[in-house]
Amino acid sequence: MYKLLFFLFAISANAHPFYVSILEIHYNQTENTLECALKLFTDDLENAISDYEGTPMMNLGTSTEPDDADKRVWNYVNTHVQLNNHQLHYVGREGDVYAQWIYFEIPLQKNSDAVFTWSTLIHILPSQKNILQLHMNDSQQTFIFDRRKTKHTLSLQP
Repeated sequence: MYKLLFFLFAISANAHPFYVSILEIHYNQTENTLECALKLFTDDLENAISDYEGTPMMNLGTSTEPDDADKRVWNYVNTHVQLNNHQLHYVGREGDVYAQWIYFEIPLQKNSDAVFTWSTLIHILPSQKNILQLHMNDSQQTFIFDRRKTKHTLSLQP
């Protein structure tokens, strides 16, 4: 299923009839952190930030991208991705006019069950699906977030 989702995400890079984002999380046992890579379509992200801030488009992935683009992207993501009371730490961003990858880490305070909230793009795209792949130890869990369900309980047991 994982490969199918990435295939569908990849073929829809230019014109996507459905709305999906992917967040891949890997547990780093040495650092006791969750290492996160979030992929969003650039046009959807720009529209969401414009709606959220009430400001014009940013031209992400172009030579006219504003200097404060990282700050604005991170502010939006940090508002719409949460894990209980854990602090999210921005690592960086890369992308082009088609897709943006946003990287961040979540230091874990303790390993237990935690409520993960993810609502990016849902406020502008009612049919948006956000797919989370959690890789922890030698297992993988998949969660789907949408306008009806923006929260899931994750088992963060080592």
